[in-house]
Amino acid sequence: MDVSIFSCRELTFLDLIGCDIPAAPAGLVGFPNLTKLYLHGVGFPDNGVRGLEELIAESPLLQVLWLDKLWFPEDEDVDEQDAHGFEELVIRAPNLRNLRIVSEYDNGWQIEELPCIEKVEISSDNYTTNRDFGRLLTRVARVRELSLKMPLRESNALEGLSCSFENLKRLSLHTDFCFLSTILSTICLLKNALNLEELSIQVTLKGSLNNIYY
Repeated sequence: MDVSIFSCRELTFLDLIGCDIPAAPAGLVGFPNLTKLYLHGVGFPDNGVRGLEELIAESPLLQVLWLDKLWFPEDEDVDEQDAHGFEELVIRAPNLRNLRIVSEYDNGWQIEELPCIEKVEISSDNYTTNRDFGRLLTRVARVRELSLKMPLRESNALEGLSCSFENLKRLSLHTDFCFLSTILSTICLLKNALNLEELSIQVTLKGSLNNIYY
């Protein structure tokens, strides 16, 4: 992709697939009118995680953000069995209503307060071992729809979760009931979603997927 994309200041919708985003020129990092940003298989070879972080933060009207299997130079330095090496990505988007993150690794991302959030999907094949899921879910506690791939941990990843999901109506979980820890995490989440109307659980049992609907 050519750097001239950043001169398109009137863009309100941007959908990019399978390309690299170059470093933005000084003063032209984000898109002031952008409300929807979809990135699928996109790379940030020049400035890595910081490039994406700045792009989001400098698009103040952003309401929909989809980050699907992105690539950063930092990825090459991370062992497949340990995602500790990622530089932390902080998502700052105060007007965001719809957030989707799908990744092989979670890239050390964090979410700042999202006061307008309504729908969230988070799925990673390899969460960082020090990922604070209580903090993560607290940031999106206002959601009406939540889809989450639960982490595989030796201990309950949501132990002590205190936030209440008063607005949550639809919950979709991808989990593994072969581990007591994931069962306990699921129970913790459900106990804090008292107004839930629709629940679907995709369970991995002995290598096969099983769907449960309520």
